[in-house]
Amino acid sequence: MAMQLAGTRNNRMVHQNANAQARADARGNRSGRKKGMKNGSINMNELNGNMDTVLKRKQRAQARAMKVVTDAWLGDKKIQMGIDESKMRIQEYENAASKERDAIMGLREKKAALMEEYGVEEGSGEREALLKKQQQSLEDPAVVMTTEEKERLARLNEYEERAHGIDDSMDYHQFELDRAESGIIGENAGIRAVKLENLKHHNMLDAQQEADKINEAASKEAIGMLTGEAQDHIQEELEEKKEEAEKKAEEKEEQEEKIEERKEEKEELQEKIEIKQEENWDVEEIKEEQRENAREQADIIEDAQIYSTNQSALPSKVQTEIKAMLQKMKLLEEDIKGAKIDDTL
Repeated sequence: MAMQLAGTRNNRMVHQNANAQARADARGNRSGRKKGMKNGSINMNELNGNMDTVLKRKQRAQARAMKVVTDAWLGDKKIQMGIDESKMRIQEYENAASKERDAIMGLREKKAALMEEYGVEEGSGEREALLKKQQQSLEDPAVVMTTEEKERLARLNEYEERAHGIDDSMDYHQFELDRAESGIIGENAGIRAVKLENLKHHNMLDAQQEADKINEAASKEAIGMLTGEAQDHIQEELEEKKEEAEKKAEEKEEQEEKIEERKEEKEELQEKIEIKQEENWDVEEIKEEQRENAREQADIIEDAQIYSTNQSALPSKVQTEIKAMLQKMKLLEEDIKGAKIDDTL
């Protein structure tokens, strides 16, 4: 097991050394390329000058594109402001129309109350008949108006005068109502016309398309300027990024190998611990056997003391068994001492 682990570690070290050498070669090649660039393969001053020119042209193109879009937006904003103003005037006209309707309704109720007060029915022709009789009485002495007729005519004339004032007020409020309603119609028509015209031209859409064309032309011009040394410089940066990514991948692989190595070392240590535990268990069994023999020796001695305190008084068979047991126990004791010595090693 130990030889296998050592062989695995040696192979891993060889692999890591090979990777390290490959990275060193890559860094050397990259350094050589950079040195060649510095010696004249790329003129960085010229490259920086080209980049400044490209940047300025791109900024001017973006400014032109922004102006096109801004002008279109301002135009649409102005149109929207006009629409909002029309909506505000419509609201004012609606408020005025509502007030005029309320005024007209109040005057109608006032006239109805006046008609009830004077006992006048709409379209009855009572006043016209009395006026005609009055005219006839002036032309023909035979036609005479009664006192009641004269009083009724006077009252009807009074009603007519008051009703005429109410009618004049109603005519004024009706005129204002018509004017407000005409204003609402006119403003709505204007809003519809503006929206329809705006849909025909697509100002913002056309402006955005023109801005895109400006930016696209600027991008093509920039691409045309970035040739020769600039393209080589960009390619070099891409290669360096690729090598950096490969380096990180190799470092990750080495890290994973180290983790695997630690894992194997941990398994090896665990195996050694298990072997040590097994050896300790064997020692414990020997110790337990020794303790058992000691208990048996104590029992034999106790049995011997029961017969007599003098060993010569014991039966010869018992004496023989005791000696054999003592020799056996002595041998086991020497074995135990040897096991302890091995345990300390």
